[in-house]
Amino acid sequence: MHNIQRKISEASFNFDEMSDLINILNDFLSLYELEMGEVAEEFVLEKVISQYYDHTMEYGVLVSGVCPYKILAWSGYILCQKLWENNKDYAVKILSASILAMEFFLEKEGVKVNQEIQIKTIKMIKSELNGKAQLGIGMNGFYMIFRALSLANQA
Repeated sequence: MHNIQRKISEASFNFDEMSDLINILNDFLSLYELEMGEVAEEFVLEKVISQYYDHTMEYGVLVSGVCPYKILAWSGYILCQKLWENNKDYAVKILSASILAMEFFLEKEGVKVNQEIQIKTIKMIKSELNGKAQLGIGMNGFYMIFRALSLANQA
């Protein structure tokens, strides 16, 4: 346990980078005429940092930088989940914006995402939020799809 606590205390969160990623997500949200307000941004950042902490505790990883795929996927998922019951249309638009933001980073790496992945990802998250967890992918699965595409390009 001591080793994991040390890893947490040594964790490096670059809050400027995290803020930049939230701004990029907001840029893609604007395509759907949506924007995260200050309260939503604070809510998302708090939840993402909490998720980073839980992720680190569970898997014993050292946070040495900000992964854009984690921030964008987790932020999109958290907002989608928060809005799901009251406004499914906005929730899906948030997922779409999150996917577009991650694709922006993948394209910078020379990776083109097949549209079928976008559609299937949204369908799986919608199934999960509709109470069919066995058909969903979860917040970490959402992140891992895009992180795996990035890592495969580096191989």
